[in-house]
Amino acid sequence: MNIIVVIAGVILFPILWVSVARLFLEYRESPGEVHFAPTEDGYEIALFRHRPSKITPGREPIIMCHGLTANHLHYDPGSFSSLAKHFSQLGYDVFAIDLRGRGLSSKPNGRRGKPLEWGAWKFDDYVRFDLPAAINYVRHLTGSKKINWVGHSMGGMVIYAYLQEHPDGGGVKCATAIASPGSFTRTKGWMPMVRVGGLFLGAKRLYLGKLARFFAPFAYLAPFERFGVSRRTYAWLGINGVNDVSMGVMRQFHHWVKNKNFCNSDGSMVYSEGYHNIKTPLLTMVGAGDPVVPAHIRYVAERLEGDDHKHVFFSTRNGSKFNYDHVSILMGETAPTEVYPIITDWIRKHSSV
Repeated sequence: MNIIVVIAGVILFPILWVSVARLFLEYRESPGEVHFAPTEDGYEIALFRHRPSKITPGREPIIMCHGLTANHLHYDPGSFSSLAKHFSQLGYDVFAIDLRGRGLSSKPNGRRGKPLEWGAWKFDDYVRFDLPAAINYVRHLTGSKKINWVGHSMGGMVIYAYLQEHPDGGGVKCATAIASPGSFTRTKGWMPMVRVGGLFLGAKRLYLGKLARFFAPFAYLAPFERFGVSRRTYAWLGINGVNDVSMGVMRQFHHWVKNKNFCNSDGSMVYSEGYHNIKTPLLTMVGAGDPVVPAHIRYVAERLEGDDHKHVFFSTRNGSKFNYDHVSILMGETAPTEVYPIITDWIRKHSSV
């Protein structure tokens, strides 16, 4: 009898734990205006529109792209710091994207586009299919010849690759990469990914979303506030902002770290060697509290050619209130006053009027 009770407890505890956490933290607001961009390979990419009350003429629309495990909610995390709302209030038409495999976009067991299988898609598919679909859709919808791109983490990596695949800019007026590594030449900080990822290379799916939902409530016990992000924000993100990852994507990351390069899957484009080919104005930024990215985004900045590029390093030594980490640089409590204005100035500088 005692064994049965123990087994039942082991099975039921995680279910009850996550259910209670979701009750208090799950995002329940209406997604608002959502558009679906069809990709060339038959899938659909969700674009969450933040339409301003009045669009300022001459300001190209902005597409905001999330990172590896994230989704569009990183740009509009409920009542927390929201880059999407920031620009919408300034008169920009903003679209927060969900790349394939998450949110309302085509995904396994989803309702949009043809069936998508775990493990079948990779980083290359984001660059080759998802970005062109989203960019062209927003251009057509808004009547704008070009768009502005803002990417966080992997959301910046995809634009590094896209701009090299499209030397004319591919419809991008200017781009911003926030905490987005552009090389893997210094592998010490990335080795945990290699060791852990190597254990699952034969799998199709990495259950990071489910793990995040289970551990989300423990965020209230962690010292996250030293980076300027409340514990509740991290708990909220754990429930709403982390997704399972296709091992097709993870295998590419594993390859990059192991081989100290950044390239497409067949090696025909080595992105880490082609930054001098990017002619589109590019702003790169990172915080001193980010554990592994600073050197790898500085690598990008040092190899860009021309005067119309900029790199910003946030640290208390440089006058910032916090040494922003990988998340707080986007949604920290002081990000709207320290980080957002720099992105705003960059995009305004390159607006048509």
